[in-house]
Amino acid sequence: MTIRQRRRDSEGETKVRCITYISKVTCRRNGATIPVGLSEIYRISRARNTQNQITGMLTYRGGYYLGVLEGSTTKLDELLVKLNCDKRHENFTVLVDTVARKRYFSDWHMKLAESLSLDAGFTKFMADQSNQVAQLTAGQLTLLNQFYDVSEIAADHKASYRDRTLKLIRWPDFSVINQSPELVELCALLTNRPQRYQDLLALNQVSSSEKLDQYLDKFDSLGLLKTVTPQAESGVAPLEKSALRFIYKMKRFLGATQGSRI
Repeated sequence: MTIRQRRRDSEGETKVRCITYISKVTCRRNGATIPVGLSEIYRISRARNTQNQITGMLTYRGGYYLGVLEGSTTKLDELLVKLNCDKRHENFTVLVDTVARKRYFSDWHMKLAESLSLDAGFTKFMADQSNQVAQLTAGQLTLLNQFYDVSEIAADHKASYRDRTLKLIRWPDFSVINQSPELVELCALLTNRPQRYQDLLALNQVSSSEKLDQYLDKFDSLGLLKTVTPQAESGVAPLEKSALRFIYKMKRFLGATQGSRI
């Protein structure tokens, strides 16, 4: 049975939790930081991750490990406790902790990566999580940039929305995405019919283009965002013509969900 088959059997249609962490190597030899425990970490991780249906990757540079772990919340919580207590790591820090619709390293119970800029799985993961990366502290970004230049990926990913017409295939699960009035309005717009990115900005439903990009990034990472083809786009009407209908629907929706998690 392949990794993908085992994952489908155990998880079905549920989302997968993804974690990115950085830790400092504690082992030293002749005054230099050497990952003397890397081979053991790789061997043990492969065996345990196979058993627990965890996938991911690990890399080393300049005295630091960077890893990505994917799996169920329960198994990852158990693994994080072990990693925090592992004497081969210092300053264990989780940079990204998110939920995605699919695994980025589905064929790897533990992949050893050399150049992250050439790793398609890691590049896609960083692009999808650019909103979380933007919230990292200066110190965390400095550590991450030792492995991967996130500034270019974030800029390219945000720019990719500019000339697109977008639609949500369904409402998001508000247990995995923070609910707010402007997010609810944006969801109502995008689930009702396709919307041009420029029109979404012009309507001023969202406070800034940066905030809109963050919302779209999250929708995209959950597999909810769809790009409409040029043929279908020809039937998209200006937002202003149906603004009253949206306001009416929003009032109905907000009234029906009063008291829900905001």
